[in-house]
Amino acid sequence: FNREEMELIQAVLPGKQPVQLNYWDRVKADWIIVPPLYSAVDEAKEGYLGIEEVPQAIRNIYRQKWREVRPDVAPRRIYLGRKDTKRRRLLNENQVMELLATRGFISILPAQLPISHQFQLFRKAEAIVGVRGASIGNLLAIDHPLKFISIRPTRGEGNAYLGPMVEKGNLIYGEVCGDGGSKDADFSIDLHALEQELNRLEIQP
Repeated sequence: FNREEMELIQAVLPGKQPVQLNYWDRVKADWIIVPPLYSAVDEAKEGYLGIEEVPQAIRNIYRQKWREVRPDVAPRRIYLGRKDTKRRRLLNENQVMELLATRGFISILPAQLPISHQFQLFRKAEAIVGVRGASIGNLLAIDHPLKFISIRPTRGEGNAYLGPMVEKGNLIYGEVCGDGGSKDADFSIDLHALEQELNRLEIQP
C-alpha cells in the first residue's frame, strides 16, 4: 500500500494495521480483504463474496479518493492487454487487438499504470474486454452500468464473484473461453466467438 491507500484503509478499519501480500493461502488473520478472489480465503475467516458485497463505505471512499484523478487518456472502450505477462498468455492477442480496434478499443497494460489511473479508466469506460485476473478488482470504481467481456483460458466459473453486480444491472457481462489446458495455461480464443459477444452486447464500430 502507498501512504494514501493506507490512510483510507485505516479510516475504514480504525486501529488495524493492514499488510499487503501476494499470497494468502497460509495467512492467519481475523480479516482478509481479497475481492473478488473469495475462494482463496479460509472459510473460517470473514470475507466478502464478490465485489458488489464489499461494504458501500469502502466503495465510496475509494471512489472519492480517485474522483479527482485525471488520466492523460480516458478511452471509452478498453482492452486489458497481456503482453507484459509470462503466464496465462493470450497467444493470438495481436489478432484479438486488431478485431477490437475495429470496434474502437484502445489497448492498455494495467500492471504498468498506478492504481489511481486504473480506477479512473474503469470508471470512465463504457466497455472493457480483458483476460480475467486481478485487474477486475478495479470494477470497484464503476458508478454506471459497464459492458464487460471476460476472456478466460478455460471454461468453468462463468461470472462467479461478479454475479451480484450482474444481477443488479451494474455489469453487463459477456464471456469468451479459450483452449487452455488449465486456468494458468497459455491459450488462444476463437475470434468469431469474441465477435459474437461484442455483437450480443451491442458493442458496434
